[in-house]
Amino acid sequence: MRNVLAGAVCFILVLAGAAFSAEDVHVQGKLNLNTASVDALEMLPGISREHAETIVVFRNANGPSSKVTDLIQIKGMSFGLINQIRPYLKLEGSSTYTVQCFDPSLWTDPRGGVE
Repeated sequence: MRNVLAGAVCFILVLAGAAFSAEDVHVQGKLNLNTASVDALEMLPGISREHAETIVVFRNANGPSSKVTDLIQIKGMSFGLINQIRPYLKLEGSSTYTVQCFDPSLWTDPRGGVE
């Protein structure tokens, strides 16, 4: 849960134009589409709160997805958006998706100073 919250804070800071650029954000792992919460889904690139809520409502009404492209049945989802989030999704197992922010101003020079 801590990773989800840290990722959400990072994502919000990036959207708000904080001192993070795309190069400062590192995403790794995969999110289980069939078990992810609204908050977790919202961390995916291009997924709004409304998208995330609709995905969960669809999943609750129709059961687990057997393929990521099942999302095309949801209003507001396009193949372009599905292809954008596909690398971060899986359909079975535990979610391992994390988002990390790196603030270059906090990086230290291995020689002892701050760069």
